[in-house]
Amino acid sequence: MSTRDRGGGGIEMAIILPLLLFCVFAVAHLGMYYLAQQAALSVAQVAVEGERGWLAEPGAGQQRAENFLAQLPEVLTGTQISVTNDGEQVTATVTADTVTVIPWLNHTVSQTASAPVERLT
Repeated sequence: MSTRDRGGGGIEMAIILPLLLFCVFAVAHLGMYYLAQQAALSVAQVAVEGERGWLAEPGAGQQRAENFLAQLPEVLTGTQISVTNDGEQVTATVTADTVTVIPWLNHTVSQTASAPVERLT
């Protein structure tokens, strides 16, 4: 190693380490966003299944979705659940903010599920 190369490792680390840390946090942030999308879709599907059942009480889907959401890890904040039943089709929409790893990158997810109402034919 020549005397001209002394201290080069520290400078390289000072340049590379922030970029590496940003990449790690970006991957974690994207993972949390994907997890939040899947959680919102699951809540919407639970709401639809609760509301469309044979002789289901009005509001049963909303209640099941809220119970399911309470059991999930904290990946969704400010969750709004909207369930509509027109007698033929049940539709549930879940809108929520995601938990973020990078503080200034806030995302909102919205997922919708629908299915026909079960009835005797």
